[in-house]
Amino acid sequence: MPSYYLRLKGNAPAGGSNEDDMLPPEPTQVHGAVFAPPADVFESTGGYEIRLEVACVPPEDIDITVAEDGRTVTIAGRRLPPPADTAMRCLNLEIQYGAFARRFHLPTEVDPARCS
Repeated sequence: MPSYYLRLKGNAPAGGSNEDDMLPPEPTQVHGAVFAPPADVFESTGGYEIRLEVACVPPEDIDITVAEDGRTVTIAGRRLPPPADTAMRCLNLEIQYGAFARRFHLPTEVDPARCS
């Protein structure tokens, strides 16, 4: 199942990043979220790309907000469990369902109008 790629256009620094621009290695979970899905964050001259592992969540059910500082991006949504199937017996459950959210503090500002 595919991940969703969220493209955040902004002013990525020219000439590459330094260690001060690196994101923290641990996920920043948001209060009230059931889980924090894994994510990869990339930077290019055109902005940032966040790849969030949220299979089975339609893009229209994902909210992207940029804080007033222009650098803090929160991605949130809800993964619903599949409909119950009485013909199947569950043997293993590993996929997390419910509310999810991640917050990222990026090195430079992003344009909220260009987040998708």
